[in-house]
Amino acid sequence: WYLLENDPSLQDQVGWLEVSSTVDRIVGTVSFADPNNQFLATFELSGTPIKRFLFPLIAEDSIYETQIALLNSGTQTANAELELWGPTGTLDAFISLSIAPGTSIAKPLSALFPGMQSHRPGNVRIRSDQPLHSFGMLYPRDLKFMTSLPPVPYPDSAPEP
Repeated sequence: WYLLENDPSLQDQVGWLEVSSTVDRIVGTVSFADPNNQFLATFELSGTPIKRFLFPLIAEDSIYETQIALLNSGTQTANAELELWGPTGTLDAFISLSIAPGTSIAKPLSALFPGMQSHRPGNVRIRSDQPLHSFGMLYPRDLKFMTSLPPVPYPDSAPEP
């Protein structure tokens, strides 16, 4: 089902797709392809926003780039802390940011953590005072492929109601 494929007015737009249902536990995926259909990346739809999660595998260097998207679908500003951890278990960078209600942020790690050194591998840990939807993607800079990075809830955090 190609929901947005042939509508030029939707190209290069920023936003999100909300799916609602009269029954519980609707699941699904959304797929993105480049204009030449050379690669395809599929992401699981986010059902429940969470406050504490991580991306356990990231890479950011001259070959690979990781991008993270955060969406605050709530009614209050979300204050989030992002930590960049290196392969030896070191906290290499830390930022705080605010995400207004109904807005999102989608940036490569090098834009979120200016001046960061190469990380391959590493991880990013996120804590927010409001639940967020999130996904990440990892790809080579020549865009030969793209893979989805789902957020992993911290073991001690339950999904928000």
